[in-house]
Order: sequence, then structure tokens, then C-alpha cells
Amino acid sequence: MNTEVIALKCHQCHNLETSDCYKIDERKITSFLKECPPNTLACAVKLKKAGIPEIFRECADNSWLCDARKFKCDKCKEDGCNSANDVKTNVLMSSINYLSKYWTVGVLVFVIVVLLVLWCVLKLRSDANLD
Repeated sequence: MNTEVIALKCHQCHNLETSDCYKIDERKITSFLKECPPNTLACAVKLKKAGIPEIFRECADNSWLCDARKFKCDKCKEDGCNSANDVKTNVLMSSINYLSKYWTVGVLVFVIVVLLVLWCVLKLRSDANLD
């Protein structure tokens, strides 16, 4: 039985150390894609909000923190997924992943909304037919 654990690979760099770190997504650069330590849960990207533009690409474990006052941050769980400079795209995917944990509530709300809309449409049609 093979119990080998496959480590997550994340881009690991800081653009003030090497300018190519900022251009990974547009140039499809893979030189910063490295295996993370075994305790890594996700790949992370932090984009500084003000001042000198800075981007950090790193491995994230349970202790990874992001100061939302200073950075736009995101985490993702696929190899090399922290390549995008547009954190909003990654945040959208993270939000979808987070909400998917509660899909039963989301599905229930969706079904209720659809049923209400259908009821309103049918009610309006029946009222129109009575006139």
C-alpha cells in the first residue's frame, strides 16, 4: 500500500526580490512553482493595496494571516493557482468554495425564490384572465 502524500505546489516569490514575480500570470512563468512543506493547506497571494506595488506568492498553512487593511488576499487549493494578479478572480472562486460548504441552505433558498416567482407569475396570469 502506497501512502505517499503529494505536496501542493505553489508559486513562491515576492516582486521586490524579483520583478518576474509580478508577471507570472501574463507570461505563464513557472520558475517560481515549488513544492510546499507538508503542512501546507493552500497557495496564497497577497497584493499590497497602497504605496509601492507589492505581491507575495506563498504557501499557506494554519498560521497564514493576511492584514486586510494593507493587502488584498486570497488562498486556493490547486497546484500553481496563486499565479493571477487579479485577486478579485481568486476571491470569487474562494467565495464559491466557501459557500459550497453550505450548499443545502443555498439550494433551499434558491428553490424558495423560484417557487415564489412562479407563484407570482401564475397569480398575475390568473388575475389577468379573470378581467
